[in-house]
Amino acid sequence: MAATPFVQAHESCRALNLRAAQDWGEAVPCYCGASLSRVRASLPGTLKVVAACRMTWDQGPEKGRVLRPAVDALDLDRYDAHGNYPEGLVFLRGQVQLEGVVRFTDESASFSAPDQVREGGGRSVLANNYLYRSLYFTAEQEGQLKPPRPRPGEAWCQTRRATLRFTDFRIRIVDTDADGSTPGRVEVLRLGPLRPCKDAH
Repeated sequence: MAATPFVQAHESCRALNLRAAQDWGEAVPCYCGASLSRVRASLPGTLKVVAACRMTWDQGPEKGRVLRPAVDALDLDRYDAHGNYPEGLVFLRGQVQLEGVVRFTDESASFSAPDQVREGGGRSVLANNYLYRSLYFTAEQEGQLKPPRPRPGEAWCQTRRATLRFTDFRIRIVDTDADGSTPGRVEVLRLGPLRPCKDAH
């Protein structure tokens, strides 16, 4: 999956609403500021939720119900009693520094912090599933990570350990290949050597 262009989290709520509408292909409700009073998200670093758009239950007994964070409790730290998780678009503002693994394939570059991942979602499902894995880069960001340039016959799938500082995130929570997060900015603090993917054949 290739990352789509990031929507800047410092934009106004109106601007984020317009960008979210472009992303979904139709007008969608976005909640920002005081309208996020009932959102729960225990995030690492200085990250915080600044907008939540088109949040719905797409599974379980409340399937199809649109969530209004100013009225409805929106717990992004936990699955519900049936193991379901709300879908939609979430924007984060702030920074976090993570050590993990960058994985390069012929289609994309992605990042995971396997030492932080916890079964069942850990302290926060949002962080566990979208900051510690399912994190994708724009083409410009991928260039900062010094991707491999394999010669004919060499494996494309390669990894390298990395310490990265991320600023702001756009997170799309959907049950499709578009699921995942993209940082607004990436600062490379350390890059290890390239190694073949362990599952590459």
